[in-house]
Amino acid sequence: MDALKRSLILFFPLALGPLAHLSFAANLTPSRFSDCPSLQIPALTSLDLKNPALDLVSPMENAFQSQEETLEKMAGLKLLKATKIQEARLKEVIALAQTTPTGRRILRKMRKLASQSGSYPIVFSSLGKNLGQYDYASQTLELNRQFLHEDIRLSVSTLIHEMTHILQHSQNVPAESLEMELEAYLVHMKTLRELKMPVKDWDPFSRQAFKLVKSDPQKYIDWMAEQHPGKFLLKDGNSEELADFQEQELERQDKLIEHLNRKIEENPKDINLKKKKKRARIILSWIERDIALLRSPKALARYRRFSKRVHSLLRRLSDRL
Repeated sequence: MDALKRSLILFFPLALGPLAHLSFAANLTPSRFSDCPSLQIPALTSLDLKNPALDLVSPMENAFQSQEETLEKMAGLKLLKATKIQEARLKEVIALAQTTPTGRRILRKMRKLASQSGSYPIVFSSLGKNLGQYDYASQTLELNRQFLHEDIRLSVSTLIHEMTHILQHSQNVPAESLEMELEAYLVHMKTLRELKMPVKDWDPFSRQAFKLVKSDPQKYIDWMAEQHPGKFLLKDGNSEELADFQEQELERQDKLIEHLNRKIEENPKDINLKKKKKRARIILSWIERDIALLRSPKALARYRRFSKRVHSLLRRLSDRL
């Protein structure tokens, strides 16, 4: 096993079951999460404008007065079950994101989306080595408690990465499309560059992604597909093939629900089993939705436009990132 593979396994452990499959697990079960890895580097525990490591790209006076604004107004987010320290840290991260062109754009879109559909819940939880993830089945953005102790620039890129997924899922394109991860990581890396974080300080996954984007965009696509085997990529004439693949996922999900029903019959008071069944049904509905989108001419045209935009962004950033 070479050094790169060892480092990737360190940062992206395998998921422990089909309902908690993480983005980088080598498992054909589709991911219901979109994840961002953690990086073990010295923490910047507060937004210190005198710290030369930040080297901000925009004057801070253009950012929010972070401790006075609510998270709903800042980013269209509703923080659940958090401490005052966690809330303050998150506001500092959002304020720093506001100083970058990419961060301002994503935050502006998040506020607009929240004004139409309501604020999105965000929680701090234990996520192992993943610094953040967006669970689209529950429409919840999760941040690792370690978020408080990471380099604030990495925290910014994590938050922007996961908010990108929220915006993507609002566009009514297939939830398991690889294009979503391709774009989210491009946005993630672009944010790190705008924050002037040296590439050598990035996590191994992002450094490898950056290397491939710069050297050969197609190799980046192929490599990302290997890291996300449960996701699919739109190509000319393959929409029906993708729909068939999702039909197989539908059958697997049906079998899981049947299995859970049997378990619940044996243990009718088991609350966790009932929660798993509820979640499995939600995922089933998402798979059915993806199949319908892939077989609808109008929805397929929308997916093609989304895919084309992501590929265009990749080509541009290959030269400019």
